[in-house]
Amino acid sequence: MQRKAVSQTDDFVDKKRLKRHLNSDDHRRILDACGFDLQGERGTDLDKILGPTELGEGETGNFSVNLDDGLVNDWGSGDYGGHVFQVVQDVHGLDFNEALEWIVEELNLDRSRLTSEPPASSSSSTSTSNGYATSPEPEPEPEPEPVLEHSQAGTWHERLMGDGSVAKSARGYLTQARGVHPKALKLRGVGLAKQSELPDSWGWPDWCDWWVVFPVPKLDEEGAPIVSVKGFAFDPASRDWMRRNGDKIPRNAGDTALLDLVPADKNGDPKIDGPVVVCEGEIDALCALSNGFNAVTGTGGAGTFKDHWHPYISSLEPAQEYGVVVAFDGDEAGRKHGPDVAEDLHEEGLDVRLANLPDGQDVNDVLMNRGTEGLRTVLDASVDLSNEGSLSPLFSLFSVLTPQSSESPPDSGGEMGQTPNNGTPEPTRLGWEDFPLSTLPDPVQKYVTAQAEAMSVDPSMIAVPGLSVLSAAVGNSRHVELQSTWKEPPTLWTMLIAESGERKSPALKKATAPTHRKHSKLKKEYDRALDAWQDRDEEERGPRPQRKRLTANDATVETVGLLHDDNPRGLLLYRDELAGWLGSFNQYNKGESDLQKWIEFYGTTPVEIDRKSSERSSMLIEDPSVAVTGSIQGGVLEDRLNALHFQSGFAARALMCEPPHQRKTFGTHDVTREVRGRYYDLVGRLYNIPMPDRNSIEVEEDLGLTREAREWYAEFFEETQDILEELPSGPLKSMVSKNEAVAARLALIFQLCEDPHSDKVEREAMMAGTTLARWLRRETARVYQNHGFSDRDVSKDRRLARQLPDGVFGIPEITQVWECSQATGYRVKDRLIEQGLLEKVDRGEYRALTTDKKADPFALFD
Repeated sequence: MQRKAVSQTDDFVDKKRLKRHLNSDDHRRILDACGFDLQGERGTDLDKILGPTELGEGETGNFSVNLDDGLVNDWGSGDYGGHVFQVVQDVHGLDFNEALEWIVEELNLDRSRLTSEPPASSSSSTSTSNGYATSPEPEPEPEPEPVLEHSQAGTWHERLMGDGSVAKSARGYLTQARGVHPKALKLRGVGLAKQSELPDSWGWPDWCDWWVVFPVPKLDEEGAPIVSVKGFAFDPASRDWMRRNGDKIPRNAGDTALLDLVPADKNGDPKIDGPVVVCEGEIDALCALSNGFNAVTGTGGAGTFKDHWHPYISSLEPAQEYGVVVAFDGDEAGRKHGPDVAEDLHEEGLDVRLANLPDGQDVNDVLMNRGTEGLRTVLDASVDLSNEGSLSPLFSLFSVLTPQSSESPPDSGGEMGQTPNNGTPEPTRLGWEDFPLSTLPDPVQKYVTAQAEAMSVDPSMIAVPGLSVLSAAVGNSRHVELQSTWKEPPTLWTMLIAESGERKSPALKKATAPTHRKHSKLKKEYDRALDAWQDRDEEERGPRPQRKRLTANDATVETVGLLHDDNPRGLLLYRDELAGWLGSFNQYNKGESDLQKWIEFYGTTPVEIDRKSSERSSMLIEDPSVAVTGSIQGGVLEDRLNALHFQSGFAARALMCEPPHQRKTFGTHDVTREVRGRYYDLVGRLYNIPMPDRNSIEVEEDLGLTREAREWYAEFFEETQDILEELPSGPLKSMVSKNEAVAARLALIFQLCEDPHSDKVEREAMMAGTTLARWLRRETARVYQNHGFSDRDVSKDRRLARQLPDGVFGIPEITQVWECSQATGYRVKDRLIEQGLLEKVDRGEYRALTTDKKADPFALFD
């Protein structure tokens, strides 16, 4: 294609405006024009798409395409990935601006609405190598005036680190309640100031006696003057920020400034190997530094990030080597301004990611609740803005601030980041237990073992999604009858939880390979039949051939229902990334309704779906069977699974597995054709089990239990009831209650793997089913514990009330647990009494009424 010449006086297609303008249909047209084979593919999240040869595609399609976001990735032999803007450049040999012009012309868009004005004249602009004009250099920032002498800042810092009662209170709050290490306080000279010592010009309120202050020197200068001071009013009595109407009292002296917490040694070399985390607050950045992260923050809030800070951050060596992660608060302001800051930093040539913190939480909250690994998980799940595919996590997070001696810092409460537990014993920590490979049918066991060795992954990464593959292969052909009124289908939902770079996508593809192979074969048979049908004369054609489907990628209820209606045996919903599936239930009022439909897809309740289109305006799936498998990163899972998922019972149906990291090795392990063939043949035999007539009252083909199998299952059932009686209401109890059915479903699958013509589930299959169900129950509980799901549908007040001490206590204990002021503590007390979580014993004395606060539910799984 001939490139379009653009002069310096032309206006430009603005990439932000164009990107906002494009929708999924536009992305489809662009990719189609670039050589992607999207014909006949419905939905917006597509897999196994044949791409153009310019991107290294071979004879088979291995691209995944997200039409909503305009992203493509090659999961085959290549590693190509990027946005449609990048695709157009690479396919047609254009530079970036020419690619934007090509898109506007290809889609016949109104160019006038997508352009930005160029510089007024060449004298006020510069020219790039491709002949395009760039904006003139911005006016230099005015020189900031010093607002504080270093000597005074040093005096305030010495006071904070001293032995005075107010200093101990303030330092204790910062180090214990907020997880800031004393060395982090020293690095930036955080201090404690009296109101009487503050300059009159600052105008800070005189009814606040004490201030914790953060002096900020001018950027990038040795011994630079202090040009900004951020302060928070402090209340020594409550060991907390002083508050008015529940809000802390921040003040700024001087202009907003960038607080640089990227430590360097005496030679100027970075101390921490890892990206620079851009935080929204001073405590966030200090706590991040205390846990081994490079950090920066502005002193004025989310919407005050200044343009001249971007080149400064880009000059930092860790930012150049490891990139930047923008981690603004998980609230409206943070989510509004975070993308803008990330985009601006990306314009500086940095690799930039945009983190999505949990609702209502900031970096400090994540670190205090989940520790260093918890923040690493959140940052690792961040969105990459480089338009060059997913970047591997580049964190080597060694805490250079951890003391080398065994002595705890003064008033720090021991290890940094620890909080007092108010007498509550630490719960049992569930460690990893190896997947019980012996429970699997022999062909599956050998295939899983061989693939895991060849790929350097834990066997569970192949085995767990493989359970959903076997489940979908059986589908509606057989159910297991536990009692005359209790039948279970083989349907299983599995979630593989692993971080970026852990090879979860290749593992999923190996587990699901026989299904996709059979699905592809059916597609080719359909294409041949359709060609033959179209070649006949119209009067000789007969009914149009119907395409058989085994899998679904589009997770909408309407699409799955339509496919299931045409394929009554059932489907396998396969999503390499489950985030979109889970996130769809959070959108508008329709989300809760769709959530209930999916719960019906899991069981045997008929699913009725109303459609807006005239074609099949309503559908009734009398015998639903939709198995699910896919992967998701831990931080994304925490963000997407909310209380509604747990309260509805949806989450309890998902079998979760989070395998340990395995070092990738280069070896000679491979999977033989015989091992692969036996696994593929087994899946094929399950698909060949004939479908019964489920319209009849009794389906003779369904499997009962032998006497020995029934006795074995009865023991497992009683064991499950014992656990349920010990568990308090909540996500864990709901999950365990569903485990009764999981054991029976697994036993059904294993029996049919042994003999597809079986009419009863035998003892050996039931033994394997119950053993694996126990492992899945424990592993899912471990995931709940690692990611804080055991309390996800429990109110915050109840969770905090469990931390109150035994016996009688007063308001100070309430303010400590709720991290609030004395006045707020009285309001919390009234709220707890109303909720039945607290009772008044005497004047100023109270007792907690949370009967489950001392319980250790995880001990039941160990």
